[in-house]
This record gives sequence, structure tokens and C-alpha cells, in this order.
Amino acid sequence: MNIKILPKITALCGMAFLLGCTTAGKNLPVSTGAAVMKPGEIQEATLQVESFFFKPSRLEVVVNVPVRLTLKSGAFIIPHNFSLHAPEAGIDISQNIGHGKTLTLEFTPTKLGEYPFYCAKDSHAKKGMTGTLVVKPQQ
Repeated sequence: MNIKILPKITALCGMAFLLGCTTAGKNLPVSTGAAVMKPGEIQEATLQVESFFFKPSRLEVVVNVPVRLTLKSGAFIIPHNFSLHAPEAGIDISQNIGHGKTLTLEFTPTKLGEYPFYCAKDSHAKKGMTGTLVVKPQQ
């Protein structure tokens, strides 16, 4: 074997490992989180954006109170997206997030219910990169 091509083969094998051996969300249990009410009448929550899952995958918020949602991408190389289309509840979001980036979104859910969110990139949702926003009544 030509010794000069060995580094190229090693690099290709490494990339195949990184892209093909990540944890798919459909193989993970549901994880639940809840937004925290902050002074100033806003609730805050953070979602980890990984390859290929969100954590938590089920996020609880309160109706009619603004939400500040921080997305933190821990994905390596692969860009992702956060999409949540529920115009009947006052939410219509589709934002891209690059690897290693942080993005903050704000919205106010206006209707009780459960609304799916997902990554709209390629076939990421099919790999399990999905979740649920649960809008609950105020206590």
C-alpha cells in the first residue's frame, strides 16, 4: 500500500464514523423539561440540539406567557434546524442553527395543547430529531 494515501484513508474513515455513528433520537427515551418563570413575566428554557436529537424532547411551557427558548447546538459538523408550526397557538418558527452555535427565540403560546417540533434538515426528523412542546394552563 502506498504510505502517502494512508492519512487520506484514515480521514475518510473518521468522517464516516462521525457522520454515521451518531445517536439517533428514535433510539432514546423521551426526556422532559419545563420552562422556568423569570422576573418580568417571561419563561425561559434551553434545548440542546444534538445529532440527531433534541434534549429535552418534551418541553412544558405555560399558556399566554412569553417564552425565551435558547437552542444550544452540540452537534459536530452537521447543521440543524428548529421548526415548530402551530399558527393556531401563535407559534410559527423555522430557524437554522449551525454546529456549536447558540440561538435564542421568543414566542408566546396562546392555546393549550401539544405541538410537535422537529429538525427540517434533510432526513433528520426521520432519524428521530423531533420533540413536543406542551402548552399547559397557568397554575
